Order: sequence, then structure tokens, then C-alpha cells
Amino acid sequence: MDKKTVAAIERHFPGTRAVLQRELTESESFRGLCRDYLACQTALARWQETDSDEGRLRSKEYSELLAELTEEIETRLHARET
Repeated sequence: MDKKTVAAIERHFPGTRAVLQRELTESESFRGLCRDYLACQTALARWQETDSDEGRLRSKEYSELLAELTEEIETRLHARET
């Protein structure tokens, strides 16, 4: 995973740098989860700029997905802290 991507993830999950680095190094599934998180965030931002019924619908869907991905990442990080 490139440094720019890692830095973006670190900004979204402050205070977890050490465990985040460990997970990114050791777990391909976690790296995939982080890529999905960033892709979802990008898509959400794009749909939020669209002023249409579809844009509002997609924004809602991506917001919900982003919340789920955030929770999953936080769960993984907290599990590794202990």
C-alpha cells in the first residue's frame, strides 16, 4: 500500500498509528478493507456533489456503507490493541 493511502487512513483513525501499521503490514484483508474505505469515501464525495434524486439516494447508500466500513476498521484496530 502506498504512503499516500496509508497517510489517508491514519488521518481518519487518529491515535491508532502503531496498530494500524501492524495490521497493514500483516493482513491483506485489512489492506483491502482500507482500500474499500477510501474508495467509498471518494464515491460518497462525488455523489454528494450531484444535485439529483439519484445523487441523494447514492449519497445515503454510500454514507451507510462508509459507516459500516468505519465500524469494521475500528473493531479490527481495537481487537489488535489488546
